[in-house]
Amino acid sequence: MILYICAQSLFKYLPQYDEVFPRIAQKTGNCQFVFMANNISKPDIAIFRNRLTDAFNTYNMCSDDYIFFMDDTYYANLLEQGDVFLDSIGWSGCTSTMEAVTFDLPVVTLPNNLMRGRQTMAILKMIGLNETIADSLDNYVDIAVRLGTDKQLRERIRKQVSSNKHKLYKDRECIDFLESFLKNVVEA
Repeated sequence: MILYICAQSLFKYLPQYDEVFPRIAQKTGNCQFVFMANNISKPDIAIFRNRLTDAFNTYNMCSDDYIFFMDDTYYANLLEQGDVFLDSIGWSGCTSTMEAVTFDLPVVTLPNNLMRGRQTMAILKMIGLNETIADSLDNYVDIAVRLGTDKQLRERIRKQVSSNKHKLYKDRECIDFLESFLKNVVEA
């Protein structure tokens, strides 16, 4: 079974993109989408679950076969066991994407024109991983499906993340710039 990790806060999953989950599931087959339910009220989880049920029903699929909610008690284990990390579309992650990179997870993202929709893209570009940055909704689904169905591709991306994540965690450019700026301000 392929585990697609969907670790963003539920409010970041915008309704107009609910269809990506059944589309990915339909093409991947034996998979599950794991969403985080910590600090979210039961009514909010029910609303989100109902949205996904409707999206899966549109594809004549049962959402209960593909959707799983869990709290963050075993979050690190989940990232360690996951196969693919799906960034939320329209409201990108930052912290959760950095956590996924820590565990060498392939990350799929679809950036938009707003900063809130470009954070994961920036992270992936810093580590030289443009291959999982989609340019359309269809491309997002295709990348997620390829990563879910092609183990060799998934392992190659994992190795690339592992080899390059130091570029993200040990980047001093912004620190050096801030230091220079503060020195100039003090001296002026």
